[in-house]
Order: sequence, then C-alpha cells, then structure tokens
Amino acid sequence: GCSASDAVAILIDTIKPSVNAGADKTLTCATTSFVIGSTAIAGNAYDWSPAIGLNNTSIAQPTASATGNYSLTVTNTANGCSATDAVALFIDTIRPSVNAGADKTLTCATTFFVIGSPSITGNIYAWSPALGLNNTSIAQPTASATGNYSLTVTKTANGCSASDAVAILIDTIKPSVNAGADKTLTCATTSFVIGSTAIAGNTYDWSPAIGLSNTSIAQPTANSLQNYTVTATKSSNGCKSSDQVIIFQNITTAAAIAGVDMILTCTQRSYTIGAPANIGSSYSWTPSIGLNTNNIAQPIVNKPGTYELTVTNLINGCTSNDIINIGIDTIKPMANAGLDKTLNCAVSNYTIGTPAISGNTYLWQPSIGLSAINIAQPVANATGTYNITVTKNSNGCKSISSMNVFIDTIRPVANAGEDQTFGCPHTSLTVGSNSQSNISYNWTRSLGLSSNNIAQPTTDTTGTFVLIVTNTINQCKSEYDTVVLNPKNCECTFYVPTAFSPNNDGINDILSPFRNCDDFSDLSFSIFNRWSELVFKSYDINDGWNGVYKNELPQSDIYVWTIEYFDILYNTKRLQKGIVSLLR
Repeated sequence: GCSASDAVAILIDTIKPSVNAGADKTLTCATTSFVIGSTAIAGNAYDWSPAIGLNNTSIAQPTASATGNYSLTVTNTANGCSATDAVALFIDTIRPSVNAGADKTLTCATTFFVIGSPSITGNIYAWSPALGLNNTSIAQPTASATGNYSLTVTKTANGCSASDAVAILIDTIKPSVNAGADKTLTCATTSFVIGSTAIAGNTYDWSPAIGLSNTSIAQPTANSLQNYTVTATKSSNGCKSSDQVIIFQNITTAAAIAGVDMILTCTQRSYTIGAPANIGSSYSWTPSIGLNTNNIAQPIVNKPGTYELTVTNLINGCTSNDIINIGIDTIKPMANAGLDKTLNCAVSNYTIGTPAISGNTYLWQPSIGLSAINIAQPVANATGTYNITVTKNSNGCKSISSMNVFIDTIRPVANAGEDQTFGCPHTSLTVGSNSQSNISYNWTRSLGLSSNNIAQPTTDTTGTFVLIVTNTINQCKSEYDTVVLNPKNCECTFYVPTAFSPNNDGINDILSPFRNCDDFSDLSFSIFNRWSELVFKSYDINDGWNGVYKNELPQSDIYVWTIEYFDILYNTKRLQKGIVSLLR
C-alpha cells in the first residue's frame, strides 16, 4: 500500500519583448541613408518589412535608403512572444533656384558688372573661376574681367545644389580721331577750321575752349594761338581717342614805339618823337597837325596833343600801335618884387621881394645896394629901381617885376616956445607950440611938466625945459630946443572968501585960501567958531573945509579963520586973520 506522490507546477511566461523602430527620418541630397531601429537585445529575433530599401531585414539596426513606412517585429525566442513598432522614412531632394544673370559686355565706360541674382536665405553660393570677381561666396559679386562664370547654389536645409553660368564679354575698340594738320594764323588769315569729318556714333570734345567757335563738334573754327586736343568718344562703348593740332601764329610786326611822353616848355619848343625805323615796316602818325611829317618813324612835334603811331609789317600786313602824349607847360612863374620901400632915419635897409617858391631861380638888377642878387628876398640899403627876373626851372619860363627904394631923412623942427616969467599970483604956464600931425613930442627935461609927450604941456615950475620932436613917418628927430621959465618975486599973501554955502550944490561948497605967491612953506589953515573952538585945520592949501563940525552941518554963523606960514622971500613967519560967513 505504499504510495508515492509527485507534483508538477505549471508556470506562465507571456512577457513580450521591448521593441523600438526608432524615430522618423528624412532623406536628403546630403543624407541618402539612415540607421533605423535601436540596439539589439540578446534573446530577441528581429524582422523588418518591407525589405525594399533595407540592407538587412533581420537585424536590430538595418540601414534604410528609401522612403517608406518600415515595420519591425521583435520576438522573444524564449517564449515566442512578439511586439511590433514602425518608423517612417521621408525624403527632401528639392534643389534650390539658381540664376547667374544675363550675359554682360564690359566697355571703356562700364568696366565692371554686378552678376547673379538676389540672395535667398538658407542658400550658400560659390562662383568659379575666382579671377575677376571681388567675392566668390556671395550671391551678387562684381565682375571686372571677361570670362564664363559658373554659379553653384546649395540649399543648406537638404544639401541639394543647382548651377548656372553667365558670360562676361568685352568691347573696348577705340574710335578713330583726327585733329587735322597744324595751321598758322596770320594777320590776313585770322581763323581756321580744324579737325576732320564727324563719324556717326562718336561725340567730340575740344580743349582748351579759348579761341574755338564750338568745343563739341568735329570741325570747329579756331582763331587763337593754342595747342588744341580733340577727344572722340565712341557712344556705344565709351572708349576715347585723342589727337592734337597746333595753331601757330605769324603776326610779327615791328613794335610801335611812339616814345615817352614829352612836355613842351619855354626852352624846349619841339621834340623828335618815335624810334629809329625798321626795314620792312611803314609808319603813320595821327593827327598830322603839329608834326613836320606824318609818315616817318621819327617826326618832329611842336604842338601839344595825343599822337598815335601805327607801324605796319609790309610782309604780313600786321600792325602795332602806340601813343605819346605831348603836354605843354609855358606857365610863367609869379614875379613880385614887392611894394616900394622908403629908407628913413630909423630904417637904413629893407628886405625886398617876396618869399621864394621852390623850383624857381631869382636874379636882381642892378646889384648896387643889394646884399645878394640871386635870392628871392635880398636886403636893399640904397635908393633906386630894382628889377627881379624869376625863372621857373621846370619849364624855363620867366617873369619880371620891379620896385623902387626911396629915402626920406628930412628932420622936423622942435619949438619949445618963447621964454616966460611967472606972474603974481603964481599960475601955471603953457610951454611948446601947436601940435603938428605925424610928429611925436618928447620933453627930455620935464620935471614939473603936466606931461612929457605932448606938444604943449603946462607947468608951475621954473627952470629950463628941453624938447625934441620926431617925425613918426620917417622917424627922424629934430635938434633939441629949450624954453626958460623965470620966477618973479611976489609979496606972499593969501585971500580967503568972506562967505561960503556948503549945501552940496557945487557952488562955494568948500572954504579954502587962494595964494598969490609960491615962495612959502609950513602953511596951516585954521577955522574957529564964536566960542573960539577949533572946528577945522589943514596943512595943505588945497584941502578946504566943507562946513561939517562934529559930523554935523551947523546953522548959518560967523567963523574966524587964520593962516600961518613962512615967507621964504622975506625969511619971516607971517599970520593972517579974517572972518567968514557960513550960509545955509
């Protein structure tokens, strides 16, 4: 009955394997295949479909080179479980647009071109060959040389490229140009047509412009001595050619030399003008008036004016001209010998003439009595008629003037008057004689005279008085003359009026004594009132009483006066008394 037991376990394994076909991809011109799938896991089997475009359908990571949807089945070889995934393969092989531009032709006017077309973002550019291009890696480089230039444009997004080409041609053929033969201008032929016939399609430019009728035509007219250059430009390509023509000139003539300007003067009445003649030339002067002849090189002129000389070259007819001005200066200098002069007792000489003028010379005649004869203002000390000749140095013209030197030395006669004797009483005497015109008076011993320079002064002084008179015109003085005034012995007494009226009416207002002699001294004049009071006293005979006492003017009354003095003639002291009435 023994038994035995056994058991069996039934397990389950249905875990599917991990599967990853990888991310979707895009084929391009630059990337033509991709490794798809993911890293293989041991124990798994791999199967891709479809097989087109895959290098292997049974590996984890085949290479795919064609577009499509690829499915991957992974089987766990241990349990037979499978899992599936898919990946899509796209394609981008669109090529970029490319345009190298139109063919171009370089010319003399256009020496470069911008080729290509505007740049497109995302493209790169490559030009070849590099020779003649300023840059090979931009869309529009500048081409300055002939050749065929190839442009390759690559789209950076897919690496696809496209190419185009442009041809750069050249046209630098220069135009034909001919400035013509050299020419020579003369006085007869004053212009020439220069250049050659115009060619269609060309333009023309002449320089310099001086002397040309037109600078932009093929055949202008030239009338000037120049080296002219013509430049022809071919309108189709801007190319230029130049040529030169020389315009000479033969206008030689003997220079017309009329000479330097001249001035006719009192000493130079004519001149030879012009210059020596040249062989082969003719001469003509205008105007002819004033010339001895008008058809020679050096005529004689004797009249002022402007003269024109024309010299003609007889070979080529060319002429030259010159003028000369003939002025005239015959203005005489001003001669002025000055006013007539008169020598006298005070003036023994005079400066005659007038101040010198620069540029003049002077000559006086006669020379007797003159300090010099060749100056404008000599000193004359003798009588006579003097003539001056003034010569203007610049033109030799002369003028004459005269003046006279007289003399007046007649002395006047002094008359001091007759001798006189003073009377009694002693009053002033008049000496001298009546005044005369043009006479001045001088009393040389004049002490006591009322004036020492009048004809008839007065004096109350005895003595001898001397008079000299002077003629004020000729300053001559007289011989002296004298007058004697003699004294007279008079008894010395005084007189006092018996009444006076100090009422300021100008009549008898002052009481003073009158004298009848001169020989007294030590005089005193006193006045007393009725009470014997001294009301006035004076020691000067000319100082009288005006009636005022103690600053008041008293009423009418009787007053006593006394005069005391020393009588020189009798050598004694005297006293006089009297009464005077003051009247109101």
